[in-house]
Amino acid sequence: ASGLAPYVADNMVSSLIYWSIAALGSIVLFALLHLVMIKVILAGTDISDEVNRQKNIGVATISAAVSFAVGVTMATLLGA
Repeated sequence: ASGLAPYVADNMVSSLIYWSIAALGSIVLFALLHLVMIKVILAGTDISDEVNRQKNIGVATISAAVSFAVGVTMATLLGA
């Protein structure tokens, strides 16, 4: 994330603010990308019902794989 938030050695407060904003933005971006990908891949599926009530491990595995893929993609694109 060094490309997103500059490190300012002279002013630690501004560095902390930059990094906090970058972190919050990344969390929001991850959540949105995960939601969109799940809606596209598992269209028409009630994920909560499938995983919690029916114990469908396949849907849970797909959701976990999507989370991992979105995270790795973001890390690669953001230069982590």
